Amino acid sequence: MYRIVGSNNLSEKISPKSLLIFIGAGAIVLFLLFEVRDGVSDDRYEFVVEEGETRVSKEFIFSEKKPLSSLHLDDILGPYDVEQYKLDDGTLTGDEIFVWYAFYDRRDPEGPRIRILANTVCKELKIEDVVVEMSPNVRLALAWVEVLGSAGCTGGVGGHCRLQETDLSTVVYRGEIPDEISIIRKGKKVKVKLHVMPTEYKDEINSCIIAPLFWYNDWPRLFVFFEWWKRNKIHKILLHIHSISAPTKKVIDYYVKQGLVEVRPFPLMPFTKQYNPNNHAYYSSEHMTTFFCSIWSNTQYTTMNDVDELFHVVNRSETLLDVARRQMGSNSNSGVGAVGLPHHALGFPGGIAPEPWDFEKFQQMAFVKETHPFAEARSGKYIYKTKYAKLPGIHGMRLFYAKKYFEMLPKEQAVYLHMRNEFTNISKPRIFPDFKLFEDQALLEMSQILNEIFSDGPPSFKFPETRVKVDDCIQRALVEIRDQDCIKPTGTTCYAALKDLDEWLYAKPIEDSRFLYV
Repeated sequence: MYRIVGSNNLSEKISPKSLLIFIGAGAIVLFLLFEVRDGVSDDRYEFVVEEGETRVSKEFIFSEKKPLSSLHLDDILGPYDVEQYKLDDGTLTGDEIFVWYAFYDRRDPEGPRIRILANTVCKELKIEDVVVEMSPNVRLALAWVEVLGSAGCTGGVGGHCRLQETDLSTVVYRGEIPDEISIIRKGKKVKVKLHVMPTEYKDEINSCIIAPLFWYNDWPRLFVFFEWWKRNKIHKILLHIHSISAPTKKVIDYYVKQGLVEVRPFPLMPFTKQYNPNNHAYYSSEHMTTFFCSIWSNTQYTTMNDVDELFHVVNRSETLLDVARRQMGSNSNSGVGAVGLPHHALGFPGGIAPEPWDFEKFQQMAFVKETHPFAEARSGKYIYKTKYAKLPGIHGMRLFYAKKYFEMLPKEQAVYLHMRNEFTNISKPRIFPDFKLFEDQALLEMSQILNEIFSDGPPSFKFPETRVKVDDCIQRALVEIRDQDCIKPTGTTCYAALKDLDEWLYAKPIEDSRFLYV
């Protein structure tokens, strides 16, 4: 008989063979004994000590799992291969949830939990709908189901989608940590690899990119982004990829080999002829990868930004890590779990890439000397202390562990500078009069790096052509499916419009990043 930990039904929790009743001091204490198998000797037992929680005996030793590691691009990218995602007709009903990642989260002060990231159907998902099986004897109930972003069922910026990105978390569990768990829903079961959060964080700061790169070929801007963060003492840049151009791959590949960038794939979901969930997901599930930053990052502090956003510290004698330590470190106000940076624009008169495209002219980096920071009121971005991140949002931490709170930094300390494509016709006053994107001596080195990246010849740059098509296909995708005004650039509309406009490479599913359905 199974024990459902956290269930409100006592008959589900305790089998007759497992119930021992101890009477003493006028009180009855119920203990549930189960033999803990799989490598633990017969005289060690798991037992329930309070509602919704499991513990193990003190002799039990947890086996440490390795943290997430970086991958090479050749391991995660390849030509578009639709057949690897296509299922037999009738396999999907349109009511499935698509599980992406499962992990053992130690950060909750109440105790560790199993947490699952999934694209779930856009209707109320009840906690009793899903059960997590840890072993043949142990099943865990859910403690909460939390929608990750505003787009999805309730509408919002992205409109109404059929699927929403969701965090499904179990009751507290201190039992054995298996390599795999099973997720059970409506009598169906799927096995998922279980990852384990790190026990310690490096005293460094990582930059985590909010959304996956999709149809991305603006590699000159990405090159500037990498070089700026590298020279401003970031530890790592964490990046998901859905689809990129061949020249973009070369740029990313260089910085992966340099140890600055870590990459992971964000592949398509499986589909059938009758039902394709990729046509029903907001922005390739960007809230999922936003959430994932707090799992992937192994440093004490993590920035939340996109690939056209820089965090500028006004005092040149300080680094971003210095600011994070001052605001959130052990010697600071212990209640602050995240700090926001106010938005400002970073314009380039005439743009970063020359028109018409000229690689040698781009290498001269003349645009750097014309960089123009100016005030532009938009939503800010933020830095957070990784171990307190319960539910990261795009512009701020939605939920913290340990009763932490969010605080805005004054613009006199640090700002976030946004390198949007449209910031080219500069008319607003320049802020930070002495701001320099790069020191003069850096420009020659950057030119040499470009020669190293593209040693086999000048690269193409097709972003001006594809940008128009991306904008158009997203607008058409809003209405391509009846009753769904959902932004979905990875759906069939965008694929048909963009597949022949560049030399694209696509994410391949791997064990650590693939969608399984139940």
